[in-house]
Amino acid sequence: MRQTNSAYKSPNAGWTALCAGVLCFLLVSTTVVAKSLQEQPSALVVGQPIAREMRGGEQHTYHVSLSAGQYARVVVDQKGIDVVLALLGAEGKPLLEVDNNLSGTRGMEVVSLLAEVSGDYVLSVRSLEKGASPGRYEIQLEDVRTATAADRTRVAAERSYFVAAQLQNQRTGESRRKAIEQYGDALRLMREAGDRRGEAMTLTNMGTIYNLLDDPQKALQHLDQALTVWRAIGDRHLEAITLSINGRVYYAQGDPQKALESYSLALPVMRAVGDQSGEAGMFTQIGNVYRSIGESQKSLDYFAQALPLWRAVGDRRNEATVLNNMGTVYCLLSDPQKALYYFEQALPVARAIKDPRLEAATLTNMGYVYNLLEDYPKALVFLDQALTAAHNNSDRRTEAAALTHTGTAYSGSGDQAKAVEYLERALQLRVTVSDRQGEATTLNYLGRAFDLGRQPQKALEYYERALPIWRAVGDRNGEVAALYGMARAQSALDDLVRAKASTEAALALINTLRTKVASRDLRASYFASV
Repeated sequence: MRQTNSAYKSPNAGWTALCAGVLCFLLVSTTVVAKSLQEQPSALVVGQPIAREMRGGEQHTYHVSLSAGQYARVVVDQKGIDVVLALLGAEGKPLLEVDNNLSGTRGMEVVSLLAEVSGDYVLSVRSLEKGASPGRYEIQLEDVRTATAADRTRVAAERSYFVAAQLQNQRTGESRRKAIEQYGDALRLMREAGDRRGEAMTLTNMGTIYNLLDDPQKALQHLDQALTVWRAIGDRHLEAITLSINGRVYYAQGDPQKALESYSLALPVMRAVGDQSGEAGMFTQIGNVYRSIGESQKSLDYFAQALPLWRAVGDRRNEATVLNNMGTVYCLLSDPQKALYYFEQALPVARAIKDPRLEAATLTNMGYVYNLLEDYPKALVFLDQALTAAHNNSDRRTEAAALTHTGTAYSGSGDQAKAVEYLERALQLRVTVSDRQGEATTLNYLGRAFDLGRQPQKALEYYERALPIWRAVGDRNGEVAALYGMARAQSALDDLVRAKASTEAALALINTLRTKVASRDLRASYFASV
């Protein structure tokens, strides 16, 4: 079963990517330049903010007159639409582009400028996505003055941040390590200039990268420093976004309770500031955590609250993600028909938005359901499509999941040799991409294949490898499956004392999990499944 995780734009943009909010400064394309010069820009005047509505795909232009040596700072407050700022120099040359992906459709975009020559500087504001829902923004020229030493330092800090953001967006291990060094330079300059917001942005992104580099301690250190600054300057929204990133670090560490604490602190703030995407994202992430620790009813409750919010903001990708995740919970509850109901809703959405990763994940989940229904030929049809889509998109995580369930289909069909072949390929991929939960899943299925192939010693070896991983990631459902598999193998090996101990440990977990499923039908279904 392939669980899809939320990658929603507000705190988790690129998350999914999972995921790194960054303040990006990129070269402006010649297309933007041409469009900006064709329009009559509105003048920006200090102390006179301009509020406007904007639809997806629209672009508005402004200008500010500066003398050589002057410093200017422009702030755009986004109110329901994610915008990108593009700056043209006095000679019409593109200077930079700014997109603060941390705040998504809410919060500020800021650009500082040090005029090298006198003249009119043009600033374009455009919607990041052509299909975005309508929103509003307010733009104001915060200050124009003769540049001070602190102003020059602030501009240098932002330019250093620009280089770091470009490196971060390359998404390789080497580029991320270089980005950390560059962000370190930016952080020093931000602090020297007294730019606390820039300091917190830098710390948040450094924490995000350290998490991606599998250094959770440094990630948490930087995120905790960022939280201190956000609280000091009173930016509750970015505090909540940073808390959500904190939650992801704890979740990846296998500490679901601390992840829940972080998400639960962020949730009411997202609601208070009117960030529906952020609120939906927190509901989704909390649902994911409860699913992993076996609290299926709570998981379904939170996913059910997330789904209408994603639909309300028009985020079809995350709509399909939640539909998938609801389906995975019903799979855990051995209700394959209900699971299929949600997966069949998710698949056309994934195809409509042309998201091959999400499509491959949904096809994998549907193959898993047909395995549960023991319709192995139909399972293989969906899994073959999933393998093709995942392989073509270089999505190794989903490819590993599809290989795992293909192996399970062959196992159910009685071809244990072919099952092991596919499962071993899946296991190698799981290890390569550091997918610990997926690794444990595949180990469980390998144990089952050897169990069915009447090789209990081999089966026991795989179950015993899976068990500590399930415990490390806090997934009690997987732990139960591993314990029961061990009990079967131990019994087949006439090790009845250990078989009894494994069975009793599994039963203790099952009783805990059953009490956390509220619906009578669901409790019965869960009981029947184990």
